[in-house]
Amino acid sequence: MSVEQPQTPPPTPPLAPPVGPPWGSGGWTITKSEWDGCGAVNNSVTKFSWIAQAILLLFGLGALAYAIWRAPGVFTPYLVGAIALFLIAVIAQGLWTRRAVRRWARLIPVVWESNGCVCPYCRTRVDETPCTRHGLSATEAPLLRDYWQAMATRDLAGTQRALQALLNAARRRSMFVRLTGPLTALWRKSIAASNDQTLSAWGRLRGSLPFIGVELVVLVAGGLALQAIFGWNILIGILSGCWWIIPMLLVSPMVGPMFRTSRLRCAKCKQLCASAQPTLCSECGADLTKPAALARFEFAGRWRVGIVLLPMCLILFLPLIGSPLMSVLPPSMRMTLYHWTAPPANFFQIINVATITPAEAVEAADLLIAQAAPGGKRPLFDFDFLTKALALNKLPPSYREKAARVVVQASLSFEPAGAGVRDKVTITPSLGEPIFGNNAMPRLVFGGISIDGGAWVGGAAWSLFEHDVNRIWRSIDMQIPVLPEDKLHFEHALETALAPGVHELRARCWIVLWGPAYQRYEPAFDESGALLAPADAEATYELNLSKSIDSR
Repeated sequence: MSVEQPQTPPPTPPLAPPVGPPWGSGGWTITKSEWDGCGAVNNSVTKFSWIAQAILLLFGLGALAYAIWRAPGVFTPYLVGAIALFLIAVIAQGLWTRRAVRRWARLIPVVWESNGCVCPYCRTRVDETPCTRHGLSATEAPLLRDYWQAMATRDLAGTQRALQALLNAARRRSMFVRLTGPLTALWRKSIAASNDQTLSAWGRLRGSLPFIGVELVVLVAGGLALQAIFGWNILIGILSGCWWIIPMLLVSPMVGPMFRTSRLRCAKCKQLCASAQPTLCSECGADLTKPAALARFEFAGRWRVGIVLLPMCLILFLPLIGSPLMSVLPPSMRMTLYHWTAPPANFFQIINVATITPAEAVEAADLLIAQAAPGGKRPLFDFDFLTKALALNKLPPSYREKAARVVVQASLSFEPAGAGVRDKVTITPSLGEPIFGNNAMPRLVFGGISIDGGAWVGGAAWSLFEHDVNRIWRSIDMQIPVLPEDKLHFEHALETALAPGVHELRARCWIVLWGPAYQRYEPAFDESGALLAPADAEATYELNLSKSIDSR
C-alpha cells in the first residue's frame, strides 16, 4: 500500500509591477507635455505683459517730458510727481514680473521631479524638508499633486478645492489665516462652484451666493462711505463706470467656466489622442512630447465669452446713446434725474432756448445753478444759457441775482487776540463756476467790517473771482498776475481789543458781475465806504455777513 505523497503547490509567479502611467511616477495623471505647458502659457502671458509695460513706460516718459517742458504753464509739480510715481510703479512691476518669471521657470522641473511635493505658497520641496511655515509635509503629497494637476489642466474649480483641502490639512496656521479663514473659504467655494462644469446654472449661483452677499455688503458700505465723505458727485461718477460689476456678480456664476476639462487631445489640431502617452499626432503629425503640445481643456462655449464681454460693450456704447435715450423722457423727469446724476457735459449748450417753455427754462436754470455752486457735482463751461434765457424773458429777472448769490459765497470768522497778535476778522470766499456770460465774471468785493453797528472800517483794494482761488487756474499762465496766497482771502486786524462781552460783528461785501476773466477788477469806494459800482457792470448785489462773538 503506497502512501500518497502531498503534492507541492506550483510556484507562485512573480508579482507584476504596479500598473501606472508610463509618463510619470507616484500617481501623476497628466503627461509631462501638459505640465511643461504651464511654462509655455506663462511665457505667452509674459510677452504680452512686457509689451503692455513697454507701452505704459513710453507713455509715462512722454507725459513726464511734456510735463517738465510745460510745468511753469500748464502742469503743476503735483502732476509731475504723479507721473514720476507712475513710472516708478511701471518699472517696479516690470522687475517683479521678471523675478516671478525666473522663479516659475526654475520651479516647473522641480514640481515634476518631486511628484508635486512642493508647497504652493513658499515653493518649499516638502518631500525633502517639511514646510514648517505652512504645516505641509510629504504626507500631503496627494493633495499637493491634485493642486498642481488642476492648475496645469486649467481646472479652476479643482484648484480651489485643492487649496482649501491643503488649508484644512495644514497643521500650523498664522493669526491672519485664522482671521480670514471663513471669508477665504467662502471665496474658494464661490470660485469652485462657479467653475464647476457638472453643476447647473442655478447650482453654480447657489454655491456662490454666500460670498456674493459679502461682496454686496462691502460695495454698499463703500458706496455709503463715499457718499458721506465726497458727496453724490464722486459716487455717481464711480458708479457710471463700475455699475456693471453688481449684475455681473450674479451673471458670472450662472455663465460657468470659460474652459472645461475633456479628453486628451493635440493642442494644435484638436485631434483626440488614441493613447495616454502619445508621441505623434495622427492628424497633423505634431510632436506631442513638446511642452504644451497636449491639452485636456477646451472652450466651454463662445456664448459665454460674449456674455462676459457684454458689460464692456455697454460701457463703451451707453455714453453714446445715453443722451438720445434721456431725450425721450419728459423734461421735468430729466431734470430730476440730472439733479442726482449730473447732466452731460454739453447739456446746456445744446438746449434751444428759443423753443423751450418758461417752465422748462426754470427747471434747467435751477439745475445749472445747483451744478455751478461751490462744491457742485462737476465743472461747467457754459456761458450762454442763463444769459440767453434772461434775454428772451424765459426766466424771471430775479434769477440773475439768485444765481449770483449761489455762485459767490463767503464766510466770516473771528480769531481772538493771542500773544502779540491782535483780534482778527477773516472773510473766506467760496466761489463756483462762472455762468453769467463771457463779460460778466462774478467777483467778490470786501468793503469793511462794523462792530456793534459802528462805522465801517477796513476794506480791500482788490477783488476775488473763481480763477484766483482755483488751483487749476492758478497753475495756468493767464494775462493777469496771479495773486499771492495771502490775498486769497480778506483779513482785518482790529486796532483795539474788544471789551469783554457779546458783540455783533458785521462784514460788508458785494457781488459784482463785471468784465472777462482776463481783466482784474479793482474796486473803488465813496467817502462812506460804499462801493462805487462800475458803469458797465451787468449787476451788483450787496452781501452782508454777520456773527455774534463773545470776547470773554
